[in-house]
Amino acid sequence: SGIEIYLKGGIGLSVVIASVQGFIKIRAKAGIEGGLNMEVDVLWNPQDGLAIDALAEVLFRPALTLGADVGLEASVGIWPLEYTATWETPIAEKTWGSDFELGLRFPMHYKEGEPFNLSLDDLELVYPEFDTTKMTEDVAEEGIDE
Repeated sequence: SGIEIYLKGGIGLSVVIASVQGFIKIRAKAGIEGGLNMEVDVLWNPQDGLAIDALAEVLFRPALTLGADVGLEASVGIWPLEYTATWETPIAEKTWGSDFELGLRFPMHYKEGEPFNLSLDDLELVYPEFDTTKMTEDVAEEGIDE
C-alpha cells in the first residue's frame, strides 16, 4: 500500500475528427512492504511429550519507487461516437527499499504437562537502529553506481 503521484506531459496533433498525442509520465510512489509471518516448530518424543514453539511477526518496511513511462494516445470520431486508444509502456523503474523494519514479534511456547501461558510481556516491538553515516555512504554509492 502507498501513495503514488505522477506528472504527465506530451505533445499532440489534431486534425478535424482525429488526434494523436505522445506523452512521457514521471511517477513516484511511497509505500510500505511487508506482512505477516508465522513459524511453528512441533517436537515430540516419548520422554518429554509434545513441545510447540511458534513465532508470529508483523513487519513492515518503507519503500520508494521512481519510474518513467512513455505512451501514445489516439482518438477518432465525434462525440458520442468517439473511440480512444492508449498505449503505455514503462521505460525505467527503480525501487529503494530500506532495512528499517517496523513491527511486532510475538513468540509462543507450549510444553506438555506445563500450563500454556500467553503474556503481553512477551510481545516485542521491532524498530530500526539508525546509522546516519552508513545511510549517507549508501546513498552516495547508489548515486555513483548508476
